[in-house]
Amino acid sequence: MHVESFPYLENLLGGYFHQDCYDDGATDEDILKDFSSTSHDYERLGVRADIHRLLHQHGDQLLDFVQHVFQPNIIIGESNENARDWFLRVAKALEDSTSSR
Repeated sequence: MHVESFPYLENLLGGYFHQDCYDDGATDEDILKDFSSTSHDYERLGVRADIHRLLHQHGDQLLDFVQHVFQPNIIIGESNENARDWFLRVAKALEDSTSSR
């Protein structure tokens, strides 16, 4: 499976979650607010769908899959459980930002 299978998540991880943001002092919440303010509802829905599909299809090898496919330059978690929690927090934040508009 390739990154093209998760286009909305790739956009979020590659375009918004990168080491420079954290070096500049941004938190995950700040980054998600920025994404929410510059994206359309369908993009936020797409990210959430990509996350849920990712967790369903690759939950047992989540970290290995994410590192191999997305090659993020941030730490998403130190275990599959940590990474799963991180992705679920992102999905929840995007759900809240979509429903509040």
